[in-house]
Amino acid sequence: MHFRYASKENISIREINDEVLKSSGGSWDKPPAYLVWNDYLRQRRDAHISDNRVQECWGFKDPRTLHTLPYWLEANINLEFVGTFRHPGAVIQSLKRRKNMPPVLPTLELWKYYNLELLGYLDTFKFPLICFDKAPNAYWRDIRELVRLLCLPKITDVTFDFFEEGLRTSRQTGEENEFVDAESMSIYKQLLSRAIDAVR
Repeated sequence: MHFRYASKENISIREINDEVLKSSGGSWDKPPAYLVWNDYLRQRRDAHISDNRVQECWGFKDPRTLHTLPYWLEANINLEFVGTFRHPGAVIQSLKRRKNMPPVLPTLELWKYYNLELLGYLDTFKFPLICFDKAPNAYWRDIRELVRLLCLPKITDVTFDFFEEGLRTSRQTGEENEFVDAESMSIYKQLLSRAIDAVR
């Protein structure tokens, strides 16, 4: 089986998810109260799934899926879930470096919203969870453990592009805690307690 590990976000998936959120009166940074989708969006989803059926195993990565998952579940395909998360302060620092991003307080509230959804789905579907904040060597160990848990081909002679080192803007120096409240830290600690740790 030809297999290549990568985690670059799929542009088509992102566009589909954005359309579902827009049709529901929301967006990635203004999650809708409930989801609405139509036959056109069903056709877009099903066409994307059909295009990938030639692959024995395929997947995608897009944080918006935390909001649009019911839309994907409607397709009734065989899904395996994987979750990932970052320290809330690291997310704030990352977004502050971008243009036209929400200020700190809305960003923190958005982080809570996303990660409370993640915890809820974790309770429902019991999937592996990865912490992005680890040092590279520890992160790779956890990725290899994830591969084992999902019964995927072992990682050998594979070119990785799971992340770019330049994206790691926080090194747990204390600066990342500047705008983080107790509720956010509680959510973060819950995620940490349930994450894969290959050295445990």
